[in-house]
Amino acid sequence: MKKLRTTRSNPLRQAGRPHKREHHTAVQNALELFWDRGFEGAAVSDLVQSTGLLPGSLYGTFKNKENLFIATLRLYGERAVAEAQRSLRSAPAPAGIKNFFATIINRQKLESQRRGCFLVKTVIENAVAKNRLHKMACHYLNLIENEIYLYLKSSGSFDDAKFKEIAKSIICNVWGLRVLQASGAPNAVVQSVSRQMLNSTLSQFITVGQSDGN
Repeated sequence: MKKLRTTRSNPLRQAGRPHKREHHTAVQNALELFWDRGFEGAAVSDLVQSTGLLPGSLYGTFKNKENLFIATLRLYGERAVAEAQRSLRSAPAPAGIKNFFATIINRQKLESQRRGCFLVKTVIENAVAKNRLHKMACHYLNLIENEIYLYLKSSGSFDDAKFKEIAKSIICNVWGLRVLQASGAPNAVVQSVSRQMLNSTLSQFITVGQSDGN
């Protein structure tokens, strides 16, 4: 009679891959944990608990913590780009810029915790390492900046370089605003700063239009 061959089981390989719905839920829950604690601050044991997946399922799907973090960046980044598109395209330029800033303010009211922008936090946390996480976060920030540029460009035949400059200014202002929110600044302060940023942005836009007409 043949003896059954026994091997030590790896706790990270005890289950198969999760279904599509479970996968999405796991990534969403991991996003919440990474958003709170950052990449280094989130332990694998905490990720297992937050995602609700068995260690084997987590390993079989993502292989390691870095890949899971990449998945959360992709989920957050795609949502952020889509949100920017909706707010910008909701009205002709420059009114869509107002809606874009309003979306940032409203997001703060909906969030239970002031955590700022997940993309910006990732860039800052990995600024020295310049690793895959840093590259992915920068990728989505650049996509949002490009959406702003394309929106401004569609409004008329002004100087292309100037529109890129304004788009860069807007994205820097918005992410600075998210850092201000994360710092715990009162809503009145955040809204006041937002209005100043918006007025400054709109004045640039008007100046571009006037210069083009002269």
